[in-house]
Amino acid sequence: MIELKIHIGIHKTGSTSIQRSLDRYRYKNLRYGVGYIPMTSIFNKFTNVYDYDDDLVNESRLTIDDYIKQHPGINKFVISSENLCGDARNGYLNSKNIAKMLYQVTLDYKVKLVIYIRRQDQFVESLYAHLLERGEFINFQDFLLSLPKEAFNWKSLILEYENIFGLDNINVNSYGSFSYTENKLLKDFSKLLGIPEMTYVNANRRSSSVAVGFQRCINKFFSKEDSYIGRRIIQESNVQLPFNNCLYFSHEQRKAFLDKYLDSNFELINKYDVSPFDPIAEEGFTNQELSTCRHLDILLMKIIIDEKKRHDAKLINKFNINLEVYKKRLKLRLLKAPDFIKYKLGFNLH
Repeated sequence: MIELKIHIGIHKTGSTSIQRSLDRYRYKNLRYGVGYIPMTSIFNKFTNVYDYDDDLVNESRLTIDDYIKQHPGINKFVISSENLCGDARNGYLNSKNIAKMLYQVTLDYKVKLVIYIRRQDQFVESLYAHLLERGEFINFQDFLLSLPKEAFNWKSLILEYENIFGLDNINVNSYGSFSYTENKLLKDFSKLLGIPEMTYVNANRRSSSVAVGFQRCINKFFSKEDSYIGRRIIQESNVQLPFNNCLYFSHEQRKAFLDKYLDSNFELINKYDVSPFDPIAEEGFTNQELSTCRHLDILLMKIIIDEKKRHDAKLINKFNINLEVYKKRLKLRLLKAPDFIKYKLGFNLH
């Protein structure tokens, strides 16, 4: 029976790097008997599914079946998608229906699931930073209040899949136990697929906590055009290294937030033999400390954006001037050309 390895990509756990690496190594991995089925366009529809959708199940099944038929002789395929977790803004609480649908989609295959989990406080901070990078300007505390009480309980999420696919068919590991610099995440994933080690391809650039603080301000106070320019400047000039966390919780808030996951995380780590989460580090900069210079931040960013726009306008103006000069030179050369060439080019002879 053909085997399907399905990566249930919890957001902010290296899923994009896994997918880009799978795409880059797609043809090489075929030589090792592993095919990559890109399902982005269809599985995007799974994100906001709250009721069982027969049409989406049939569409997904046909897509997988057709891809497998195009690769006779390949007995193992891999799929990776963040959307198979559900709606992150709603705490993945719609994962139950998604798990049921995925089971029906893959009923004819031997399925093994792969899930990487992340300590919830770091996950939430990273998710919040991602929302700001996309243009939202919600306050962090308001963002926390908008989340359902049961959000991001990894034990409950994985249990939805375990109840359908079985405990023996799920591999769980901790994202925090890996490092981009040592390529451990891709090494682990490659080992699960039984292929030579893949390497990272253009992992997502992530802004530092200071840069994200800038972004929330410019998203709120600047025009859409200026906000876009500002975010581009920030992403180019103040990039956070992978696995370095943005800090939005105070030390006490972080401990209180993690306390509600203490028992469920302990049970999950023991049940699946997962590497324990890192302990809480010493307190870093908080929102209150960062906000002391926030007004200056806004003024400084406005100056930078205006200067960027003036610079771009000069380049456009210079291009237009050069274009006019080129047109005049071309017209003078055409005036000296034979009449038949002028006629073929539609040049005005009079």
